[in-house]
Amino acid sequence: ASALIFTPILVPNTNFFSYQEMLFIYGLIALLSFILFYIFGKSKARNSVERQSVYPSKTILVNFFKSRDLKILFTLFFIGIGFFTALLTWMESALVPRGISVTDSGLVTGLVIIGGIIGSFVIPYASGRLKKRKLFFVLNLAVSSLMILVLIFSYDLIALAFASFFFGFFLVPSLPLALDYSSEIVERSVTGTVQSILWLGGQAGAV
Repeated sequence: ASALIFTPILVPNTNFFSYQEMLFIYGLIALLSFILFYIFGKSKARNSVERQSVYPSKTILVNFFKSRDLKILFTLFFIGIGFFTALLTWMESALVPRGISVTDSGLVTGLVIIGGIIGSFVIPYASGRLKKRKLFFVLNLAVSSLMILVLIFSYDLIALAFASFFFGFFLVPSLPLALDYSSEIVERSVTGTVQSILWLGGQAGAV
């Protein structure tokens, strides 16, 4: 989110030296983060080791694609993450021709991520409290679809900013809801593998 917002500020025009400087700053932040984590990061010793899966990977994969629910989730990950990635990639190119500056376009795009982070706390919490997962899935997809219409047709920066925030707020929480559901329909010992397959589908959609 911060990279989407600050990159256009650091590189307002196509300039190799500004671009180089921006990468150097981000590299420095990454290096400093690594050093701080190496110094202060603590790993907790496990008191007990969970039993590992006794199923071979091939068996898990076959069983995955026999499950109707998991196939539906895989398709939603493929489409949802693919669409989300495409939107973030091309939003600036779609906004600049409408008279929105590069800096403002970066801010609007960053609001998708910020809205998604906040929504990922609020929506799953509300879903858990009300014990209504399907309702929130439908609500999330309906509201984010309406926000997409604003992002497609609006030329107003304020409207675009609000639509961007609420698009992220409602679409991104669908991911933790889906992961939570996947953990309920498979054995605990294969949850990690199943969720990795879902993520793989999402990354394929992004490509």
